Amino acid sequence: MERCNGLVVISAIFNDHDKVRQPRGLGHKTLHSVCFFMFIDNSTLKSLISHQILPDNPDQPYKIGAWRIVSLPTEKLPYENPAMNGVIFKYIIHRLFPNSHFSLWVDAKLQLTVDPLLLVHSLLVKTGADMALSKHPFNLHTMEEAMATVRWRKWGDVDRIRVQMESYCESGLEPWSPNKLPYETDVPDTALIIRRHNVPSGLFSCLMFNELEAFNPRDQLAFAFVRDFHESKDQNKHVRGRGV
Repeated sequence: MERCNGLVVISAIFNDHDKVRQPRGLGHKTLHSVCFFMFIDNSTLKSLISHQILPDNPDQPYKIGAWRIVSLPTEKLPYENPAMNGVIFKYIIHRLFPNSHFSLWVDAKLQLTVDPLLLVHSLLVKTGADMALSKHPFNLHTMEEAMATVRWRKWGDVDRIRVQMESYCESGLEPWSPNKLPYETDVPDTALIIRRHNVPSGLFSCLMFNELEAFNPRDQLAFAFVRDFHESKDQNKHVRGRGV
């Protein structure tokens, strides 16, 4: 992974929850200059082998189309919850690929249909931004997303979500308003995250990871809090859980 010194595209499937979707629309030189890594666990590997998508040969490097498959023993993963294990690869990519300058996180539920080099150039290089995400299609405020998370049972520990929201409100998190422009929302769609690997992006990602470990892996709930307060002088009081 140290040899990926430009752009790396990352995805992960744990607990056989999704299927491997091949990127489309790639330029003829993209596969030679961009790294594609898919991380999986034992149950996902077993399913891929049973469907003859991967060979039943642990000595042979696993690859499916553009994706280089990295199989991780389930018993060695740090969290029992598959979603939290996915957060490792979603938010601390810069630690796993220290020589990469840019990265794309792609949820396994998505299929990449645009060349990632074009996305990086148009959304980061051309604009000078450190990170690019899309807006949530429905929710604008963090509290709206919290209520939707409970209503649709996206996370079972309702009391923990309540504690999380109370903690953020007590720390000064306010609903989205035009005062927060140029940020157009407090709730992003984090299925696709495009990052420049630099100090501000790395700090934001580490603080996000700490919040997700402290409460739950629903990153849309923590996003606005970390974004609005990660440059605070009293920053340490907003960091919970294991440091990264």
